[in-house]
Amino acid sequence: MNNKAKMLFGLDKYEIDYPANVFLSRVNELNICLYNIEINNDHLVFYSNIEYRNKLKSNFNTIVYLRTVGLLGFSLRVFTNPFKLICIGWVFFLYMGLNSLIFDIEFHSTSNSLASVINDEIKQYYKIPFVCDDKCEIEIEKIISDKFADQITWMNIVRKGSKMDIYLTTKEIVKPYIETNNQIYSTKDAMVVEFDVLSGNKVVKLNQIVAKGDLLIDNNINDAFNINKELNTKGVVYGKTWYTIYSEMDLSKDLKVLDPLHFSRLIMNCRNEISKEIDFDEHIISENIIEFKKEGNKIIMQVHYTLYENITK
Repeated sequence: MNNKAKMLFGLDKYEIDYPANVFLSRVNELNICLYNIEINNDHLVFYSNIEYRNKLKSNFNTIVYLRTVGLLGFSLRVFTNPFKLICIGWVFFLYMGLNSLIFDIEFHSTSNSLASVINDEIKQYYKIPFVCDDKCEIEIEKIISDKFADQITWMNIVRKGSKMDIYLTTKEIVKPYIETNNQIYSTKDAMVVEFDVLSGNKVVKLNQIVAKGDLLIDNNINDAFNINKELNTKGVVYGKTWYTIYSEMDLSKDLKVLDPLHFSRLIMNCRNEISKEIDFDEHIISENIIEFKKEGNKIIMQVHYTLYENITK
C-alpha cells in the first residue's frame, strides 16, 4: 500500500520538538514507519500508522498527537460524537419513513378519462400521503384489475421514491363505420371539433355550433362538370357537448353539516350518471361543480360536464 492509499485509509498525525537525527535513529530502532516527514529546526511533523500510536507515546514523552486523517479518522470523529450519532439516526429514520410514503400518483394511460376514474377509485382506499409497501402495490393492482379488467390490456405499477407511476394500456374497440345512402344529421346540440368522414360532403365547419337535427354530412355533391351526384355517406363527427347532472341525498340525523363524505358520495353519483353517456371513443373534457349546498334536510349537488362525443350516433 503506497503513502496516498495509507493516508486515504487512515493515519495519525503528530508533531514533536526533538533532535531530528536522534529521533529518526530511535524510530528506526523501534521499526516504526513514518510518512510525509517535515523537519524545521528539530521540530518534526509526520504521519504514522495507528498501530504505532502506543509505541510512540511510550517512547517519546513530548510527542503531541494532532489528529487522525483519512476514512478511519472521519469514522472516529463521527461515531465517537453522541450528537452526530443522533443526527445520523434521525436522517436514517426520516429517510426510511418518507421513503415508505406515497405523496403522488401519476398515470400514464392511453385514455385520460379512464385514468381519472381509476385515480378516484384508488383514493377511496388510500388517502395521499399513505404508507405503501409491496403488499400495498399488490392491493392497488387488484383494485384496478377487479373493477377495470374489461377496459385494460396491460398495467404496470412502478414506485420512484415517494411517487407512484401507474402505466395503463386500454382496450381499443374498433367499430365499423355504418355506410348509408342517407344524409347524416346531428343527434345533439354541440360544437363540432373533429371529422372522421370517409365518404360524403361535409356541410359544417370545425368549431361551428350545431343543433340537434342539423345536417352534418350530405349525400349530394357536384362533380367536375357541376353535375349533382348522389353518393353514399360513411363516417362520424365529434363535438363538444354539455350536460348538467343533479344529485341529492338525505342529511343524516347524526351529521347536521356538510362534510367530505357527502361531497364524495354526490360527486361519484354524478360521475356514474355522466358515464352512461360516454362510449369507447369519447371522454370527459371538464367537470365543474356549480352547486353544493344543504337545502332543508337534503344535500344537493349540480355538476356541469363538457364531453367529447360522437354527435352522429
